[in-house]
Amino acid sequence: MSQSTTHTLENPLDFPLNSSRLIEASAGTGKTYTIAALYVRLVIGHGTQDTAFERELVPKNILVMTFTKAATEELSDRIRARLAEAAAYFRDPDSVDSDPFLASLREDCVAKEQNLKHLARLLDLASQSMDEAAVKTIHGWCQSMLKEHAFASGSLFSQDVETDNEELRLQAAEDYFRRYIYPADAELSEKLLADFTSLEALLGLTYSLSKSGQAPVEGDLQTLLTEAENGHKQRIAAIKQEVAPIVNEVVDKTSQAKGTATKLKQFQKFADWCADAELVEPDVTAANWKNIRTDELQKFAESKLGGMPDSWNVLGQLQERLKQSKVQQQQELAKIKQHAAFGVNKRFAELQNQRAEMGHDDMLTRLRDALKGPSGEALAAAIRKQYPIAMVDEFQDTDPVQYEIFNRIYNLAEPHTGTGIFLIGDPKQAIYSFRNADIYTYLKARRDTEGRHYNLAKNFRSSQAMVDSVNALFERAEELPRGAFLFKTEDDNQLPFNRVAANGLKRTFKHCLLSSNVKTAPALLWSVSSEEKRNKDTVFRAAANHHANLIASLLNDPQAGYYNEDDVLEQRVKTSDIAVLVNNFSEANAIKKALSDRGLKSVYLSDRESVFAQRVAKDLLALVSACAEPRDPSLIRSALATQLLALPFVELEYIHSNEQAWEARVEQFLSYHDQWLRQGVLAMLHNVLHDHQVPATLLEDRIHGERQLSDVLHIAELLQQQSLVLDGIPALVNHFAEQVNERHGFGSNSRTQSDEQQLRLESDDELIKIITIHKSKGLQYPLVFMPFVAYTQSETHRIKPPAVYHDEKGELQVLWSKDDDNKQRLSDEILAEDLRKMYVAVTRAQYATFIALEAMSEHRNNPLFYLLNGGEALSDELYKVVNERWQQSAHTQVTRLEDDEPLVRALEQEQQTPKLTPKTMPAGRKLERWWVASYSALKYEGAVTKSAQAPQSPDEMNLLDEREDEDEQVASAAEPSADSIHHLPKGAGPGTFLHNLLEESANRGFEVIAHDASERTELVQRFCVSPLWQEHEQSIAQWLNAYLETEFALNANGDKISLSQLQQYKAEPEFWFGASGVNAQTLDNLVQQHTLPGHERPALEPNLLNGMLKGFIDLVFEHNGKYYVADYKSNWLGEDDHAYSEEAMREKILHSRYDLQYVIYTLALHRLLKARLGDEYDYDTHVGGAVYLFLRGHRAETGGAFCDRPPRELIEQLDSLFAGESVKDKESV
Repeated sequence: MSQSTTHTLENPLDFPLNSSRLIEASAGTGKTYTIAALYVRLVIGHGTQDTAFERELVPKNILVMTFTKAATEELSDRIRARLAEAAAYFRDPDSVDSDPFLASLREDCVAKEQNLKHLARLLDLASQSMDEAAVKTIHGWCQSMLKEHAFASGSLFSQDVETDNEELRLQAAEDYFRRYIYPADAELSEKLLADFTSLEALLGLTYSLSKSGQAPVEGDLQTLLTEAENGHKQRIAAIKQEVAPIVNEVVDKTSQAKGTATKLKQFQKFADWCADAELVEPDVTAANWKNIRTDELQKFAESKLGGMPDSWNVLGQLQERLKQSKVQQQQELAKIKQHAAFGVNKRFAELQNQRAEMGHDDMLTRLRDALKGPSGEALAAAIRKQYPIAMVDEFQDTDPVQYEIFNRIYNLAEPHTGTGIFLIGDPKQAIYSFRNADIYTYLKARRDTEGRHYNLAKNFRSSQAMVDSVNALFERAEELPRGAFLFKTEDDNQLPFNRVAANGLKRTFKHCLLSSNVKTAPALLWSVSSEEKRNKDTVFRAAANHHANLIASLLNDPQAGYYNEDDVLEQRVKTSDIAVLVNNFSEANAIKKALSDRGLKSVYLSDRESVFAQRVAKDLLALVSACAEPRDPSLIRSALATQLLALPFVELEYIHSNEQAWEARVEQFLSYHDQWLRQGVLAMLHNVLHDHQVPATLLEDRIHGERQLSDVLHIAELLQQQSLVLDGIPALVNHFAEQVNERHGFGSNSRTQSDEQQLRLESDDELIKIITIHKSKGLQYPLVFMPFVAYTQSETHRIKPPAVYHDEKGELQVLWSKDDDNKQRLSDEILAEDLRKMYVAVTRAQYATFIALEAMSEHRNNPLFYLLNGGEALSDELYKVVNERWQQSAHTQVTRLEDDEPLVRALEQEQQTPKLTPKTMPAGRKLERWWVASYSALKYEGAVTKSAQAPQSPDEMNLLDEREDEDEQVASAAEPSADSIHHLPKGAGPGTFLHNLLEESANRGFEVIAHDASERTELVQRFCVSPLWQEHEQSIAQWLNAYLETEFALNANGDKISLSQLQQYKAEPEFWFGASGVNAQTLDNLVQQHTLPGHERPALEPNLLNGMLKGFIDLVFEHNGKYYVADYKSNWLGEDDHAYSEEAMREKILHSRYDLQYVIYTLALHRLLKARLGDEYDYDTHVGGAVYLFLRGHRAETGGAFCDRPPRELIEQLDSLFAGESVKDKESV
């Protein structure tokens, strides 16, 4: 991309709010500020004819996407605050601190003679409605699109999202082993296990290949393996056949020459290899290979043999040809790995479908596939209508699937009229390839938005010196042939480094580290070691100790801190100012130990350690085990001896030898056991901790105490949660033991993906923060230390085939072998990402960054050494090179890192803890009553008292519906038939039974159950397991068969259908919608006026619904283009079929106010169809009405069905009523 096409965005007012546009925001340049500013403009419709969107928008129509939940929360809060601030400023400029953007925005609106009060009102309303704003993660948004557009996307209405799917993936890998590897013969399984050494290795392979785009490989593993091995052998045989005459000629001539015995032995090895048909690889050394190189062979032949024939040149290519054959073999063997990867992924998808689950990636792929499908364009149009404007934050972290979704909806190269999509990101901070983020996808977006690129070019985060130092570091590297980020070519640079300006900070950071007097601190301080190629542990220890000393010295120095413009110290350096950036857990441990040795507390913010992997977990297990079995002396002794209780050895000896003391301890543990039974494990553990003063003892350790106490309390909470789902004390103890042993046993892994098990922060405010560079992205700290960034992993660990890389066209390919010539391309991609990661790291600090540097064995692949000298070998001592190239007196300084530095212990600093006071509510503030209810909360005269709480499941709903019926008792039947159920017991229990039976029939398929006798029999038997139902099993089976085939009326026109004839239906869909101050009597008046008018029914008692209305509809189905709601009723109306006349059913419906229920269900259907079908929806066209199916009356003339269709006028009035709009009640006729 040519840099000349990029516009510098000085003012958000100038940004055109249409088309597709790319905003590149370097670190600290106000990306979030800009997004919030654009949002304000969209809400008030600001801009010129060229820059304004075509209309004002509300938050629910402005899509803002980013990549983490934390980022969405922050972004939403920032936008809400900005809208409220803008509203206040438009009303009264003096009420808000001066802001250049708001000032120029208001001034522009005044110049255009716009009504400021109206604009302020729009901003206020937008701020208040941010709870329903479309500020989402990309995954969350995809999930909501699949649900909201379920018909168009072909997805299920209800599907669980499972983010922690480790166990399911492991099960898929186990199934692959069982199916393909275990049955293999000894030879094949041995070869397969060489690649698939464990389930974890197999899963790692699936992760590596998941984004490669390789086609699935089917077939027999034995065949794939044999083809790969035979192919290599055949190629080797062909090479041998070609070179054997030449090798024999060389041997023959050498044997006739004098003084060539040594050479002859070496040449003979190649002759022996050619002669042995079974030998694939020649048994030769590097020296042997050197002797047949063309230059060496020619020199020897000319000196000893009188010259070399041209035909001998082929021997110089022999080593490379063998290598290429092995590379080809690796690619052929890759089919086995592909077979495994796709086999595991296929099985994983099957297991997900069985559980009706989907993972994070499934949300993306399913929406992408829906957009590619036959209804894709209609779905894209519906989404564009819903979200005419989309802003994608952190776009540099996108992947091909995400970009395809955006592109199919908004068509970035040729955007749709009346839409806008704005991609905001910084390609220099694209560091998430391990999460499938793909910078080449970002570059494709740059090409698709050619000519519509904008740069934010002023840094608001850091001091002038800090910005200058980063500019200098990368500008120098930008002059290298491949540029600062390795994307520079002779013709172009798709990822240039552009210098940014600095807004500057009002304070200056000063210290005495480098002189006896306080001086302005350099923004970039390099600590350079003169040592070379030391082992990793030695380097880490030296760098950690050096930076820990610097930190301790800064904290000890009373003059180190932040000075104002008058050179007065405003604030000393505090521990909370300091962040140490690391790459992983082992680096975090190294600096954490060095800080601890100096009396400094720190917290690792990127920890994914399991709390069960901590030492206190084993102690707590001993305590819990003793409390579970207080009669077991060995368990009590183990508990008393734990470090957690910290009983002195003398006291332990006394308890052991004194019978009275021992009995007292046993009684104590018996009391804990009783408390566990009465109050739960959490209360019991708190009591144990209190009795033994565990918190006070732990907190005596100033460095580790808070950490350990946090772990103890965390585990206690987890045990309490588990106790609610496990049956009894032994089950909980076994669960706890499994968790601890899994994390402490041989070969155990202390890391976990489970959020609830990950270590909680003991505190994060007043501690030194240790954080990975990846997690620090987007954050800022006054002072940043990077002790370990000079270290780069060896090639063995850095490049692990199979691995993906991009070819010259930017397409993903797979590297299967380290001998592949494309290994360098992969190595370059890794270095390029490391350079971007280094950019992220050096742009976190506001005032100063401290970096340790040492030349290690892999330094030529290290990003810092690339920035230093383009990755070339060092021409001089490292300190001299750094001093010569990076020493800039204004902002950069170089110092030596010495190994024998004395330990600097941190001095105790007074901590001024603010006094905590209770928060009081403003005078006159009243809390609004808000709750979730169902139609059962609407009580009527003479009704059995119903719960105001909404039912949490369909079963609860059924119990509430039929609670008025008589208690369960055997019903009488005058003329029972074989398929009659008049004789079934009355009451809610049988009702729930029949509801569940029909729900399961719907899930399996009404048609299947009706026409497949074995399936139907199995279903009924599964339901009739209790003695109560076994005696009715035969009649229920016959009833189910008859009922599914019974046709029932749908409307007054006489249209009929049976359940078995239904093609499109959904069982037990759940609905929610808002109820804003709905007066129950107003609702009742409307229903009585429009539904079954002229018939008496109990009136609703006074009530007010305010919150959400929730319910479950037994069945929603479609027939002849119309949608219906159906509800099963098991009410006993009489002894025989004659009792289920239309009059009797209507009387029951009115008496129990089912009319109110089916009106609400119809309203729910109306709202759903309106949301799904959009402008195409019409009530009269699409809504068929409600059908109430009295299950005992299927043999009656009515079929036991009562149907009604609430009029359109009623449904539209109720829609307004529940939305909080006023509805004028009409007088009842």
